[in-house]
Amino acid sequence: MRICYITGDCSVHRSEHQTYTHEVFTRLRLTGAQIDEVVVSVADLASQQEVRVNPHQYDLLLIDSLAHSAVIPWLDRWHAQRPLVVFYYNLPVETRAEAPLLRADWFITLSRNDRDQLVARGVRREQIMIAPAGGNDDAAWDATSDRVANALGAAVMARFSRDEHN
Repeated sequence: MRICYITGDCSVHRSEHQTYTHEVFTRLRLTGAQIDEVVVSVADLASQQEVRVNPHQYDLLLIDSLAHSAVIPWLDRWHAQRPLVVFYYNLPVETRAEAPLLRADWFITLSRNDRDQLVARGVRREQIMIAPAGGNDDAAWDATSDRVANALGAAVMARFSRDEHN
């Protein structure tokens, strides 16, 4: 599976987040997944140019909610071409601009609280996979990675099935 992971350069929760993605992505790569990371600037959105991503090069797009404000203008277009999965962390404010993010095929959260926030924003519970951080335990990280892999696979299969019926 070829994955484009789009994340923001925001420093809020960045070190914890980097540990999480490093642990999960290391395990996913061992299964043969190819993950390209695209880091977008969230600091100066007014001068932000289009994020250069060719969705056709990937099996799915994995969007970090930390980058949502920088990629919102392109999400619907990308989503029309490829499955969209969101790594969701509690977004600070509920806005209309987040609507394209909330139309993703699947969501990965770290906690029940994050899941409940998504449900409150209109996301179906069945579209949300809770994959908590593994801590210092390799077995726990393996379980987390399995959950993430299951969510990514489910998004691809759901899109394939939907496209086949249309």
